Amino acid sequence: MIVHSIVYAVISLVIIIAMVIVVIWKQFELASLSVYFMLGILVGIAGWIIGDMMQIILSRPSATDIYEPWVLIFSQFATICNMVAMISTVLFARVLSSRETLNSKAVAFAFALFGAVVLMTLAGGYPHNDNQLWTYTVLEYNPALDFTVTTASVLWMIADGVMVLFAGGTLMWYLYRQRRFIEDRHKKIITFMMVGTFLAFIASIIIYAFYAIAPDIFSAILHLELITAAIGASMIGIGMIWGGKQVLYGSSRVYSVHIFDEGGLSLYAGLLGAAEYDVNEHLISGVATAISNFTGQLVGKDIVPYEIELGDYALMLEQKEEYIGFIICEFPSAQVRAGLKNIMKDFDPKMGNDEISELVDNFMPFGKPRVMDIFADFPE
Repeated sequence: MIVHSIVYAVISLVIIIAMVIVVIWKQFELASLSVYFMLGILVGIAGWIIGDMMQIILSRPSATDIYEPWVLIFSQFATICNMVAMISTVLFARVLSSRETLNSKAVAFAFALFGAVVLMTLAGGYPHNDNQLWTYTVLEYNPALDFTVTTASVLWMIADGVMVLFAGGTLMWYLYRQRRFIEDRHKKIITFMMVGTFLAFIASIIIYAFYAIAPDIFSAILHLELITAAIGASMIGIGMIWGGKQVLYGSSRVYSVHIFDEGGLSLYAGLLGAAEYDVNEHLISGVATAISNFTGQLVGKDIVPYEIELGDYALMLEQKEEYIGFIICEFPSAQVRAGLKNIMKDFDPKMGNDEISELVDNFMPFGKPRVMDIFADFPE
């Protein structure tokens, strides 16, 4: 067997397991659906590493008729786990960066690629023959490599490559866009995570492509993609620890959080840390009063708008009995919507400003708000 490949796989697996522990710890803090998709990424990569490792272990120079079926099974297992990581990556980015999680063309395209690769992988067979219907099959033991390899059709390679590039590109787009929202002191963290994304997705497929095109020439890089994937995933995990929830999970530039009653009385107005914006605070109060006066007469008829677009800004609203909470943000995402719903769910009108600020800090990944006195500048 290829000893150095086993060593690479073991090191990669240890790194991934450490990152899984980190993400599980993050779940208790964030209580976010995105964490489960991040776990899907890491667990998928772990399964991919395990499948490749078992393929290496089962490679034998003799008695291949015994081991080749298991080589095929673990190779298929590795591929499917890799695809699980890819689809989890797309869903992870969508949850954090869009109003729609599953109902989108991007997700539909990703699932189509996922299904195509998995079906072609499972259509594979053993033993290897010249039947072109076999999409995925075991080759004879290669003494030069000291390894039993599997091969696939060109169509499988194209679908697999497009899926990896699409997943990596989707996450890279989210990180690039996120870099615009966060404070300057956090930008280096996002840059660090973008490098990790490149290593985990783009560099890995480039390495695999070189080997697939000319295995005899590039045999020395066999399974090097496991190392780049593990290092890249670990960089993303380190970014989570380094930057905390504000950097990774703040998927929109959120300016302020407000709560008022049906009569237009402001109960809470909190300015979030990243916020320096051109909306007049008195105008905010006026908008809140106007909305409240209109909806307050029709309480119980569920006509409070879900979102209101205001040019460069948007309002996201959530009603609880006679109280309405809203958030002013630049990009209304599913993450922001979930945070607002949780805030209003736990909101009690008897709470003071500090208690509400703690509530906002618990459910929104932007730090503790600074309470605003929106009437401070009015003449007496």
